Amino acid sequence: MSANVFILEPKPDIAPQAAENCASRRKLGSAYTRACYLILFSELLIAAGLRLLHLGDKSLWVDECASVFFAQQHWTDFWRAMWHSEANMLSYYLLLRGWIHLGNTESTVRILSVIPALLTVPCIYALGARLFSTRTGLIAALLLSLNACHVAYSQEARSYSLLLLCCTVSTLCFVNAIERSTVRNWSIYVLISVIGVYTHFFAGLLMLAQWLSIAFLPRQMVHWRKLLASASVIGVLISPSLWFMFTRDVGQIDFIPHPGLRELYHLALFLASDGGKAAGALLTIIYLAGISIALWNFAALRTDKPSPERWRFILIFNCLWAPIALDLCISHLGKEIFYYRYLLICLPAFVLLAAYGFSCIPSRAWHALTLAATAALSLAAVGLYYSRPKDNWREATRYLVSNTHAGETVILYPAYAELPFSYYQERFKPASVALNNRPQLSNRISLAADPDHSDAVWLLSSRNDDNTASMRQALSDRYQFHDELTYAEGIRLVRYFNRHPSNLAGGTVQTRDTGLFSYFIEGEAQQHE
Repeated sequence: MSANVFILEPKPDIAPQAAENCASRRKLGSAYTRACYLILFSELLIAAGLRLLHLGDKSLWVDECASVFFAQQHWTDFWRAMWHSEANMLSYYLLLRGWIHLGNTESTVRILSVIPALLTVPCIYALGARLFSTRTGLIAALLLSLNACHVAYSQEARSYSLLLLCCTVSTLCFVNAIERSTVRNWSIYVLISVIGVYTHFFAGLLMLAQWLSIAFLPRQMVHWRKLLASASVIGVLISPSLWFMFTRDVGQIDFIPHPGLRELYHLALFLASDGGKAAGALLTIIYLAGISIALWNFAALRTDKPSPERWRFILIFNCLWAPIALDLCISHLGKEIFYYRYLLICLPAFVLLAAYGFSCIPSRAWHALTLAATAALSLAAVGLYYSRPKDNWREATRYLVSNTHAGETVILYPAYAELPFSYYQERFKPASVALNNRPQLSNRISLAADPDHSDAVWLLSSRNDDNTASMRQALSDRYQFHDELTYAEGIRLVRYFNRHPSNLAGGTVQTRDTGLFSYFIEGEAQQHE
């Protein structure tokens, strides 16, 4: 009988090696994270530089002056204006009412738009990293930092910069609420979405786009009770805005023309480059190519079953096309609302889809070349934006208040220009031109209150229409034409003297590179002491 002998050899101790590998991976992961944050911080610095550069160089235009006007109103007058016609940007106006105490110069009021613009850069990084990859998030942050459209609206004293921040954060909160369905996440989503709607009513279209994506979610991921409860709360909280839209339409957006299919190209050009020409067209092609690559990569998944990955892509794609489609449908049903500026809500999705497409390019050389070309063209588009003149109420008003004297009348046309004129009049010569304001919307100039011995009449007009021609003819019948200053964007400042020999100096025409809006007012100028 033989015995089986087993020789047990000691196993090598792998614990130290495994620990060393884990430590190495943690070290690499930490270094990668630091590198990503360093890149993001660099992109944020670029964004800050582009948005602060030339911030106060351009004059406030009429809508920006309206923002300042509402911010400086007495609370009673402010709420009356909001209730009757101006509730669309309520969140922004409330913020500006506090901010305006720091000053009301161009740079000061526009800084309030720069702040949410800069906050949007890390938010779009977080959204891209959450939905796709860290690489996509960094590319999206870079594209947004250099985007001329975003730069332009970051330098306006309007709500659009805050709107884009709300749209980006709302989408990120929606993803968090769907994938981690807690009361806290849904509550944050409700809060941000409601603020977005009161920042601009078009944020409601983005919410509809988000909710449409739920049809592509796996059933087990949909927590219907919390979803419906959140939708109900949002519906109750935004019901005043819905009531306002249906009952307080007093023609605020009647200037919008009927849209055609060509407007889709112009919208893409606007989102890619703020409407730049040659550089803008090339940049638009690159963006659309990136979105096409993203769609191709999505189609390559080859699965018809709902999945979290498919839903994430569909969510962002919905945020791009659904607001545009809904906008076009409403416009063709009788209420024209298709306006590029209002569809800024699509910009985060536009940038994210292009970034995802760029991140899918397999060749490192082509990937680097694409990003370099996009960055160069984006900077060119930003440069074009800097050089593009705005309605220069500042210089027009400066000239006017510096050359008016006692006994002169100032007429501004059409009826929405008193705000910028009054803003700059107060800046340059407080109370120097005390106008007896009697707004009129028609071309009928009543000079009954203007005595025959009035030394001069000034006509400041931004329109070259029949009404303007009628006003000029009426003034020519009574006064002697003296001179005319022509500004960019069709602005004309015309001076007429009383038919008195000492005042008839002659018929000169000057040209100045600026722009203007105007308002119809009558009054007497008083000498500034």
